[in-house]
Amino acid sequence: MNKIDKKKIFIISNSTFQNTHYYKFKINDLLKKYEVFIIDLTKYYGSIPKFNKIKYFKNYIQFSDKEKLFKFIDLKKPNLIIDILGNNFLFKTWSIRGFFYNTNQTTLILNRGIQPKIAYPSLDLIKIYIKNPKYFYKSLVNFLLKRIIKIIYKNVVPDYFVSSGLESDYQRYKKKKYFLYSYDYENYLSYKNKKRLIKKKYALFIDENIIYHPDNFNSNYPKPPATKQRYYKSLVKFFLKFQKINKVKVIIALHPTTNKKIANNFKPIKKYFNLTGRLLRDAKFVLIHSSTTKHIAAAYKKPLLFLTSDEINKSWFSNYIKQNSELFNSKIINIDDYDEKIEKYKIEKEKYSRFIDNYVVHPKFKYKKKNYLKIINTIMNNEWIINNQSSTW
Repeated sequence: MNKIDKKKIFIISNSTFQNTHYYKFKINDLLKKYEVFIIDLTKYYGSIPKFNKIKYFKNYIQFSDKEKLFKFIDLKKPNLIIDILGNNFLFKTWSIRGFFYNTNQTTLILNRGIQPKIAYPSLDLIKIYIKNPKYFYKSLVNFLLKRIIKIIYKNVVPDYFVSSGLESDYQRYKKKKYFLYSYDYENYLSYKNKKRLIKKKYALFIDENIIYHPDNFNSNYPKPPATKQRYYKSLVKFFLKFQKINKVKVIIALHPTTNKKIANNFKPIKKYFNLTGRLLRDAKFVLIHSSTTKHIAAAYKKPLLFLTSDEINKSWFSNYIKQNSELFNSKIINIDDYDEKIEKYKIEKEKYSRFIDNYVVHPKFKYKKKNYLKIINTIMNNEWIINNQSSTW
């Protein structure tokens, strides 16, 4: 197939497209059959750019104005738009989706990172609002906007939808829903047969960059749930104590948004970039706050130990940790008050199985029958018959 004949795929994001996204969306594989454009709307959303932006990709285009985006879509006439603008209720997002709907663009939404919905007890919510009046104002505005947007854009739904768990079955779509697995489970599939990296027994801490995560600044979160001055010091002290009491080494899987300068706060604990799935497979324990990496841990049936602190317990993040731990009936450890050995730890298989069905692998997914690339190929061939022949990945 000549380059000029290639069908066009637009991937439209509300934030910086990073190296991890490049592999997550299998851009190299898509380029074998399609012309791919990555549209970065970070400037339009006024978000803080993330580091590790992909380099040297000629069709990486940034827009700060939606009208210029619309003209570009009219000019290039994409055959498929993969909408990764997020599950939010911002007029900026829905005005773009309204354009997709009104101009009959073929759209696909991937819900492959489903997180449990966190419910706040009324008293806790009041306390958060009192401490963060700006957060109360933002929450009130968001509450009203959500209802207005649902009325104005009630007919705006994607043509195709990919679900990785029962918890997203409520989502509407126009033409077809595909059943698949989460991004993290794909990580599990990639690494489950790899050679072991560390021979000694170890506990793996899943870093979530909770102090400097871009979402702290790009979303409606009130503020980071802990301070740099206390968080890293308490965490490292806990790791050293955990190692001594449990006779097991602690290592850290760094978050994609954690840069080297931030990572230095974890000294002297050993740290690894871009090896989370592979390290998780052989871990004796997984130390975690609320990361979606729990999807991989559930697949490997790893004992999860959820971490909190005196600071975090006073923040909005406390409920996230508590309710995530309840999904597995797992232990919560306060890193500021830890001195107890972890005895024989048995996971609750029924809880893990239920979590996998709800968030990790949709029960209707047929193993080895469909994957992300086959879904894209099926959509492209169903919408536009290429030489009257279908092809497979």
